[in-house]
Amino acid sequence: MAYKTAATTATVQLVALRQLDPATRALCDTLRREAGRCWSDLVQAHVAAREQGVWLAEADLNAQTKGSR
Repeated sequence: MAYKTAATTATVQLVALRQLDPATRALCDTLRREAGRCWSDLVQAHVAAREQGVWLAEADLNAQTKGSR
């Protein structure tokens, strides 16, 4: 099975979050951890599928997390 390729252009902007009140900082930290956990779960699902020779579609990845978080 061949890998899919596509030409893309992306722009990334880093924004420093300074002088946030403690509640907002705690929320940002929680959201950052959750995003990292979701990413790790999707990578693990991808690796497991590739070991079986399957390429996951976007719908498959959406189903991995839908409703559980």
